[in-house]
Amino acid sequence: MQTFPKKTFIVILIIIFVGALILYLVPFPQTKAHYVAIRGAMVKVEIADTPHRRAEGLRGRSYLPEGAGMAFFFDHSDDPAIWMKGMRFPIDILWVRDGKVVDMGENVSPVLPGTPDALMPQYRPDSVADMVLEVEAGFVQKNNIQRGDMVGLVYK
Repeated sequence: MQTFPKKTFIVILIIIFVGALILYLVPFPQTKAHYVAIRGAMVKVEIADTPHRRAEGLRGRSYLPEGAGMAFFFDHSDDPAIWMKGMRFPIDILWVRDGKVVDMGENVSPVLPGTPDALMPQYRPDSVADMVLEVEAGFVQKNNIQRGDMVGLVYK
């Protein structure tokens, strides 16, 4: 019976370890996309599901494609305030509670670059919300979105 030299065995072990590490660290594409359905419109959303993604939001992007958006989920005790730090384009903001639109901000404009954080306006709903949906400016008017409209999360 022939045995592997110790050096060959160590190389094979390293290759297996590196391969396992790559499989662990490289994210696989999601098999299902998230959509929000509202008044007949379907918006493909990114979910801001970590504190970092919530803070980052749509900051630094040059535009938001039509039919795309970002969804933020909050506990009822959280403050669903939105600011426009680092934004380059206006958006519509929808605040939702228990699957219904409770407030809206239309065509919310970005602040001037270099505006100090303390001087940036924060946008809040008139009532408690557990979800915020950011979509392209004009979405609310184009789809005739109203307070009380039902909002659903859909997986495709």
